[in-house]
Amino acid sequence: MLIAIAVTFAKSGMTDYWAIAVAMVIGGGFGAVAARKVKMTAMPQMVALFNGVGGGAAALVSLAELHRILPEPGAPKVDIGLAIVLSALIGSISFAGSMVAFAKLQELLSGQPITYRGQQFVNAALFLGCLAAGLALVAGVQDEWLLWAVVGGASLFGVLFVLPIGGADMPVVISLLNAFTGLAVAVGGFELENNVLIVSGMLVGASGTLLTLKMGRLRALSILQGREVVRALAKLPELVSRVLAKAPEIEQLADRLVRAQNVLYLGRGYNFPVALEGALKLKEISYIHAEGYPAAEMKHGPIALIDDLMPVIFIAPKDGVHQKVVSNVEEVKARGGRVIAIVTEGDKALDKLADHRIEIPETLDVLTPVLSVVPLQLLAYYIAVRRGCNVDQPRNLAKSVTVE
Repeated sequence: MLIAIAVTFAKSGMTDYWAIAVAMVIGGGFGAVAARKVKMTAMPQMVALFNGVGGGAAALVSLAELHRILPEPGAPKVDIGLAIVLSALIGSISFAGSMVAFAKLQELLSGQPITYRGQQFVNAALFLGCLAAGLALVAGVQDEWLLWAVVGGASLFGVLFVLPIGGADMPVVISLLNAFTGLAVAVGGFELENNVLIVSGMLVGASGTLLTLKMGRLRALSILQGREVVRALAKLPELVSRVLAKAPEIEQLADRLVRAQNVLYLGRGYNFPVALEGALKLKEISYIHAEGYPAAEMKHGPIALIDDLMPVIFIAPKDGVHQKVVSNVEEVKARGGRVIAIVTEGDKALDKLADHRIEIPETLDVLTPVLSVVPLQLLAYYIAVRRGCNVDQPRNLAKSVTVE
């Protein structure tokens, strides 16, 4: 874009350099200060704002260009008229849509989808009306109000286009609108007969389109799956309470592990990080050496440490990798290991293999760590208390980093 601006400056016929230079200094200074001061967590909002400004600028350029050429006798050339209409249409949608995306991300508007009956019909009718006004202008009707109608209608369409989309999807929406802005700038290059502006705009449009497709494919959740996750999340507080109710059982288990010198935690998939957290919690408050490891890689090292003196804690809920974890448990038992297993309620697969089982309620695979981590934290707490450790102020442990 900077190259495009430089080429525009060098273009013959431009006379008011100082006004443009002053505007660039003001706009550039504002952008630089805003970019430095905004927090990283608010970066999507800033991107939405800047993207909207780009789309709005493209729409304003189209209005200015039509105003410049209309006094000339004869209708504008079809290619120029079409470029003006497209720039106004796409730029206005991008501007208004980006402002709504900003408002949703900033929580000025509800992040929930805002819908109403007949929404698709209204959107379609509005968009067709904008196209009709634009086509009339391209066909030779020399009325400037037609382009104003395109800008106004497209802006309203941009608002209605983004309102029914939830806040969690705003990054994808911003990427799509960024592609729109690039296309609007490219079309503006046709209006101004500026080849560099055409190329730079198309680069932005193409990259924004590819990013939108990539982000959309990575989301992977259908609407039905998303609703299932939301329902499961709503049940989590009750399920966590059920796990906490097992505290007496976990306290008794702590009596059996209080003299252990080493403990191995193993998990797969979503529950590998839970194994890391369980080991961390035990070592930091009870001073027992503990190690979290992927169950799939157990045979590449930790299996050499297993004996009847080393407890092995498996996070083994009934999820997508459950059968593989059962196989890992069998390997440990074959070597005389002591197995404590975190299992799903009603799962009998480890009844004959585990020395002790702690059951957790069933939930979606992706939410299992919220439940499976609770018994591990309770276990670390009770072991530490029985060893006489100060669980509120562990030795040598800093909660803030003061030195590198």
